[in-house]
Amino acid sequence: MPARDLPHQGETEAGAGRSACAADAMERLEHLCAVGLRDAGAMVADPKHRGGVAASHLDLDRRLAVTLGVLQQVAHHAPQQARIAAHHDGVAVERAVLVVGAFLGRERQQVDLLVDLEAAAALTFECAVATRGADDDETGRRLRRILVPLAKVRSTRAAIGAASQALEILGGNGYMEDWPMARQLRDAQCHTIWEGTENICCLDVRRAMRNDGAHEALLDRVERALAGASASPALGPAVDAVSATLVDARLAVAHLESVSNELQLLHTRRLTYLLSDLAQGALLLDEATWALGHDDARKAVVARRFAGQHLVTSRARGILDNDRTVLDLFEPLTRYGTIELAAAVAA
Repeated sequence: MPARDLPHQGETEAGAGRSACAADAMERLEHLCAVGLRDAGAMVADPKHRGGVAASHLDLDRRLAVTLGVLQQVAHHAPQQARIAAHHDGVAVERAVLVVGAFLGRERQQVDLLVDLEAAAALTFECAVATRGADDDETGRRLRRILVPLAKVRSTRAAIGAASQALEILGGNGYMEDWPMARQLRDAQCHTIWEGTENICCLDVRRAMRNDGAHEALLDRVERALAGASASPALGPAVDAVSATLVDARLAVAHLESVSNELQLLHTRRLTYLLSDLAQGALLLDEATWALGHDDARKAVVARRFAGQHLVTSRARGILDNDRTVLDLFEPLTRYGTIELAAAVAA
């Protein structure tokens, strides 16, 4: 019997529920993307926003769609692959233990992919609404000017990592052309090239800083997010991480202004990643604060997880942290369910 038919035999209730909810979660994400990117397209079409912004619109809808598509494949197929392994040759006890261990590793990968997706989406959506929260149109224009290349760099790079991990999760089936992940990986690589390679986008960030002082608008936006962040203990570690990264970003900008042009160009890529990580962390604080005000700590968990992965350096690669986020909160995180504050703090 073909391996694809095996997951349907003896499918567990938990596995069936997880697969059934994957499509609903992705439908919700795709709807959010459609709304946010529709606004972004309208913004670029507006003549008063022409110039650097219009030139660097960069087809962000297609770039982010790659990441969404990759996550959808992981959400649908990774649980099935665990069940395929579980049915292979009747499964000895030792084999079952290996399968469970591998599946826990996959769950961690899925959570981290989801966190990167939500961070990239937050950054992309901010491109569309930059002027709404700015003090004036000029500040909003400068903020958008630097956010667009930052969003392009981050979302397309995240898509490649997600596609590579998803292919590995599916093992040999992921590598075969008759499964969808091989194409996802090929397509993901294309999007770091189209509409400006990553190095070109990094130079565009530098140009926005030198010509428009766009980084000041970005740093002010981060300070605004910190000032309005919730004091909830579930969000505290993320707030501290964003605050520390803001200090690092100001130090980096000041240092690069004082060195030679060659050194500035050498570190342009590093600075771009630093600013994009900072921006994503700050925007997740905004989203988490709003959600906490509606008795949902899920986004606070996402913000905290992102900060731990991208903004701080954990001792012993995080092994000493005893973080139980994946073990205790996998279901509500991947199904977009509500997480109570006590559960978020405990994890």
